[in-house]
Amino acid sequence: MERADTRQSTKTFLLLTMLGLLGMLFCHPAIAQGRGGVLRIAMTAADIPYTGGQPDQGFEGFRFIGFQLYDALVRWDLSQGDRLPDLVPGLAESWEVSKEDTTKWIFHLRRGVKFHDGTDFNADAVLWNWDKIKTKEAPQ
Repeated sequence: MERADTRQSTKTFLLLTMLGLLGMLFCHPAIAQGRGGVLRIAMTAADIPYTGGQPDQGFEGFRFIGFQLYDALVRWDLSQGDRLPDLVPGLAESWEVSKEDTTKWIFHLRRGVKFHDGTDFNADAVLWNWDKIKTKEAPQ
């Protein structure tokens, strides 16, 4: 009796598998796409960046908004995904370690860059923003 039950279960399984495969074979891709609807994306955006400061509590907020708001001195080359990204020039055309003091870096800034209000981008602007981020007592 057990053997008959096993055979019947095997037949049922094979029949259902065949029906499923046939359904996938004849299913048209347009049917799977549906007609409109809502796409929801979940992300960790604890710290959405704003013009007063850079995000510091997760990467998703920066990924979706920060790249559009901020240019960095250097940036990651995210144009490929098969290896770790390299650093490439951003607002700095090049950079190097100081020969006199290896704890200091020298950045050669792009010329002709302006902020949205027409103010020139220069070393003073870089230092002002760096101070804003790293010094709690900074007035800005």
